[in-house]
Amino acid sequence: MKKPSVSAWIAVLFILPAACSFDYDAAAEDSENIPDVIMKDVEYVRMENALPQVRIRSKEARRYETKHTMEIDSFSFEQYNPEAPEAGVIPNINVRGSGGSANIETDTRNLTMGGGVSIEVESEDISLQTESLSWENAGRVFVAPGEVVVTRSDGTRLSGRNLSADTRRRGWRFEEAVSGDIAEEDEDAEEAVDTDQTADSDGALSVDGEEYRRVEK
Repeated sequence: MKKPSVSAWIAVLFILPAACSFDYDAAAEDSENIPDVIMKDVEYVRMENALPQVRIRSKEARRYETKHTMEIDSFSFEQYNPEAPEAGVIPNINVRGSGGSANIETDTRNLTMGGGVSIEVESEDISLQTESLSWENAGRVFVAPGEVVVTRSDGTRLSGRNLSADTRRRGWRFEEAVSGDIAEEDEDAEEAVDTDQTADSDGALSVDGEEYRRVEK
């Protein structure tokens, strides 16, 4: 089964519904700084084969046709597992997240999220928290320029700055200093992680020059 990726739920932010409450007060066609459409208390569910795929909620969304942008406030999302469940059973949620705000370029589908961003991917057993995150759609790359905390249920916890990720290659990279704990189940797994890893007598783990502390399970 193909696992849904972070890029999958980002894509659905560009198809918010037209069936919402509209507010056209103070609209001015000659002003690009005044939204053409304002949608409040947005809730959108994308269905496929009579099953929910994605659910998005937002306090307010504003669309600017001239600037080709959309602004979203206080949003949350849930992406369901694509594997078909038993009849009458709602699929499990695989990816969930939230943010304080988002700015979407509707022509390029580039995206910037801010105000505190949180993402949890069930299938990858990974959670990410950061202040802001940008998505470059053409390259399928996202960048979190500030401090980022990545955690897993096995006790792994990494904290660093300037995280970049190529979702096509499923590669993650911190461009600046990283610190944290890496949990490893056994020596065979430890050796398979990275041939550049070395450990001293105190259990400190060095990965490409960065220092970590090993967490024994």
